[in-house]
Amino acid sequence: MKQRLRDAQITLGFVMVCLIVSGLLVVPKSSRTEPKLIPISECALNGFPLGGTVEEMREALGEPESISDVMTPGNEYPHLEFQYDGLRIVFSLHGRTALSYVVTSDEYRLRSGVGVGSTRQEIESALGSALNIKSGDVRYMSYHLAGPDGRPIPVQLTIRLDGDNAVEFSLISR
Repeated sequence: MKQRLRDAQITLGFVMVCLIVSGLLVVPKSSRTEPKLIPISECALNGFPLGGTVEEMREALGEPESISDVMTPGNEYPHLEFQYDGLRIVFSLHGRTALSYVVTSDEYRLRSGVGVGSTRQEIESALGSALNIKSGDVRYMSYHLAGPDGRPIPVQLTIRLDGDNAVEFSLISR
């Protein structure tokens, strides 16, 4: 039962992030702040980068607990989902490159050390100011990313907070 509740919370968080990224959930202008653009290299997860290959993932993170084919709404092509305890990584089926990840375990960290359990102050100290979003009792910090050339890319880092502590973070292509 506890695992089902955790899975439901993860799914709800993932759906909220997708709605925010897609623009279906609109944040009132009064609560918007201009987020700092952070380099995509900052978001390597325990050394594994978004866009990395299945082989690079296995080298950085070990063997996953499970692998499954998934279909996403609005996408006619299936994706591969690799599940670790507290980490889900989605890969393109044909290109075999990482498209997104969702983290709920403190075992996985960004290059700066930010991860589940980090405080809001620690996150802002490491990554700078964020776009702050509140939906009901749930708060999110959102960052836009820059590629190696420093120009914006269509990828977003979103951190879900419980109080002042990070309980989940995700990196998703917009």
